Amino acid sequence: MDRVFRRLEWQDDCLIWTGPVNNKGYGTIGRRDGGTRLVHRIVLMHHTEVDEGQVTLHSCDTPRCCNPEHLRAGTQADNIAESIERGLFQFKQPLDRCKRNHEFTPENTRITGSRKIRQCRECARIRRRSYR
Repeated sequence: MDRVFRRLEWQDDCLIWTGPVNNKGYGTIGRRDGGTRLVHRIVLMHHTEVDEGQVTLHSCDTPRCCNPEHLRAGTQADNIAESIERGLFQFKQPLDRCKRNHEFTPENTRITGSRKIRQCRECARIRRRSYR
């Protein structure tokens, strides 16, 4: 735990990890086998029992925070429900629309390749115009 505590600093009431972070902003620390572990999870497990399958929830919504008072164990369903409640959940794009919100209609949809990838014809037009 010394390796963890050496890299924590107080910022307001959050205990912030100052070491490496993953692509979602959560603090990570290397394992002896070459993998990594999430620091906030290590801290929570040091302070309380965490059941198999539980995730670590942040009450402060700060990914690098490791303040045990801001952490608790819960289910992934709890995590998603809290994210939606706080307006933080990133909903996936609806399946009937492309990433620019054009509707996938038979007229506006092109299926390509052996993997049958769906492409928006309107987006293709926009891309072609931008190359002129």
